[in-house]
Amino acid sequence: MDDDANGDVDVEESDEFLREDLNYHDPTVKHSTFHGEDKLISVEDLWKAWKSSEVYNWTVDEVVQWLITYVELPQYEETFRKLQLSGHAMPRLAVTNTTMTGTVLKMTDRSHRQKLQLKALDTVLFGPPLLTRHNHLKDFMLVVSIVIGVGGCWFAYIQNRYSKEHMKKMMKDLEGLHRAEQSLHDLQERLHKAQEEHRTVEVEKVHLEKKLRDEINLAKQEAQRLKELREGTENERSRQKYAEEELEQ
Repeated sequence: MDDDANGDVDVEESDEFLREDLNYHDPTVKHSTFHGEDKLISVEDLWKAWKSSEVYNWTVDEVVQWLITYVELPQYEETFRKLQLSGHAMPRLAVTNTTMTGTVLKMTDRSHRQKLQLKALDTVLFGPPLLTRHNHLKDFMLVVSIVIGVGGCWFAYIQNRYSKEHMKKMMKDLEGLHRAEQSLHDLQERLHKAQEEHRTVEVEKVHLEKKLRDEINLAKQEAQRLKELREGTENERSRQKYAEEELEQ
């Protein structure tokens, strides 16, 4: 980084390092992290920053997590754990050291060695990547998501249970309504039948009354005829008697 070897890293040198060595196209955020308000960073500043860095205090598990999630070389997890590489060892990974990467870590793939060295250098100089910085936030979000998911499932379960109970109640109400409608229909049938029977009785009564009136009228007519016949007979007898009396004289 210190191209002019004057013991300090200025903004131009760090910018060139970020763009050419670490391939950052927009190093603005890294600049603010690295320099802050100090345009010149000395070796002593770098050492103090490293000693107070979060990465310096990383445990073996945190380094392994960084190796898997950020460097994306999970195949070397077992080696890192065997060697108990903690945050203190990160500067050793950040420099080009074939003995460390090749012999100790047994990295035969040159691209793997280069990738590990660049990622380690980035982490040592600029702090932990956002991925590891936000682990707690991610864990919190995961817990929140799980709680929301469980809450959603519980709500769905309650809704489903309520829907089933509501549907069951509706079915019972519908059955009761059907029975009531059937009872009403039966009553209407019975009423209609009673009305028909009453109407039949009324018709028969009218017919019977008419028949009786007709018979009475016939009886009256017959009585009148007999009366007239009797009166005619009596008149005839009177005339005969009168005629006989006339003859006797």
